[in-house]
Amino acid sequence: MFSNNEYADMHLILGECRNNANAAAVLYRERYPLRRQPSSNTFRRLDQRIRETGRVDPAGPFYRDRGRPRTLRTPEVEEAVLDLVDQNPTTSTRIISNMLENSQSLVGRIIKDERLHPFHYTKVQALLPTDLPRRENFCNWLLEQIQQEPNFSRKILWTDEANFSRDGFFNTRNSHYYALENPHVIRPSHYQHRFSVNVWAGIIGNRLIGPVIESSSSSESKNEEPERPVVRRMRFIRDRENPFEILDEHAFKKRFRLNKATVMHLVDIIGDRVAPKTQRNKSLSAQTQMLIALRFYATGGFLELLGDWIHVHKSNICRVIQRVTHEIARLSPHYIKMPRTAEELMATKRKFFRICGFPRVVGAIDCTHVGIQSPGGANAELYRNRKGYFSINVQTICDADLKLLHIISRWPGSVHDSTIFNNSPLPVDFRLGRGYLLGDGGYPCQQYLLIPVRNPNNASQEAYNRAYIKTRNTIERFFGILKRRFPLLKSGLRLKIDTIVQVIVACGVLYNICKERNDHIEEYFDEVMENDEEDFIYQENNINNVNFAVRNSLIDTIFAR
Repeated sequence: MFSNNEYADMHLILGECRNNANAAAVLYRERYPLRRQPSSNTFRRLDQRIRETGRVDPAGPFYRDRGRPRTLRTPEVEEAVLDLVDQNPTTSTRIISNMLENSQSLVGRIIKDERLHPFHYTKVQALLPTDLPRRENFCNWLLEQIQQEPNFSRKILWTDEANFSRDGFFNTRNSHYYALENPHVIRPSHYQHRFSVNVWAGIIGNRLIGPVIESSSSSESKNEEPERPVVRRMRFIRDRENPFEILDEHAFKKRFRLNKATVMHLVDIIGDRVAPKTQRNKSLSAQTQMLIALRFYATGGFLELLGDWIHVHKSNICRVIQRVTHEIARLSPHYIKMPRTAEELMATKRKFFRICGFPRVVGAIDCTHVGIQSPGGANAELYRNRKGYFSINVQTICDADLKLLHIISRWPGSVHDSTIFNNSPLPVDFRLGRGYLLGDGGYPCQQYLLIPVRNPNNASQEAYNRAYIKTRNTIERFFGILKRRFPLLKSGLRLKIDTIVQVIVACGVLYNICKERNDHIEEYFDEVMENDEEDFIYQENNINNVNFAVRNSLIDTIFAR
């Protein structure tokens, strides 16, 4: 319950937010952080209360008139309640409340104050008149046999059965008997007079036989139509094969795209965060969950097929992929990062310079499209790229060793490469003079982002273009290896957008981990990547402006003959 002043402040803030309850809750939290925080529903109820009653506090007549009128506890009421309990000890507080038109809580307090406890019935097996003689005769006969042969009981098959049914259960929740002391009342239940499913088991000597599930028969008249027995389907759990044991190194890497040592390294890193909390029902181990995710990255197939391979339902497969992908993507700050220190920058520039003499290059940048299915909704067309299919436009940067340095995978396929670059933190970082990025003609030329000369007209520009092409070829080779190792990035994904974004980042993390551990993909071959460059090419109308100054300086000095 809030005070009147707090309700008044809520009303003012709701007006400031134009009756937007969610925005009002956020603004109230920012303005009054030390107060008790109302939810958005509190603001909605406040608005409704003001419109209907003209009051901000909930203590007006509008609230006092709601519900059952409150009754006072008088001696007459107490006597009436106790009389009804004495007349029928199996009654309930609800029945007494309806009969006396009092609240159920008042009836419960009166009974509790009298120390009357609702004892429940104890169910026992109902006995027929013929049951006692048969059991007595059997016991006498057994005692005689044991006296003659002490080990006679070991030759007897002792059996029993448990009865399971969804029909005919007695509701013991509201079945009780009020008394000062436990009267130990019982309620016979004729279990033998209904259809159900029996679970039978036996013991002979020290051996267990069974259990066996069978349908029971009715002991009622055969003229009556029997009820349909309830048969419970037994759960069947298949034994899962361990690919680490049944596959050699080559077959394992062909199916999971990583070798066994790298997979175990990943399990050591994130195993504790994905491991099940219990081993009941043959739950999936961290190692098995990792293999499921890697198999999905390697195939990108339907979840049903992946579930058939591991003997797991597709809903569980989906949860495993999301869980493992999320944990791998969380490792991106540790494995995907630009060179920061002076030593790292110098080493990166030196490696690029060795390719074809292009100075001060820190990375090659480009975007690639990862196909997706239509996300639906009003914004679905934002994901349709210029080639007509739905995709995510992924921006990446790699170094001379084809190591991934930067990745952004949240932009729809219709967004231009330059838009992604301008909205990333890269322009701010590279304006400080850290080095050059090499981009294609889809980017505007900048002092830190160099593009090729569109129409070279002298030998210096041609030499610049040759060095540029050989140096920037690293990003094309990177895309080829990445999509070859994880083919789902080339074939497309059929998941939610949020999960797709994490899958792309997770594949980048796994790629860099494989690079660090020298886990190379042997099946990679130099293939011509499909050019994802946009049709739009920035025009070079004024190559003498400040954006082309760095490129012109390199052409006139480094690449001049």
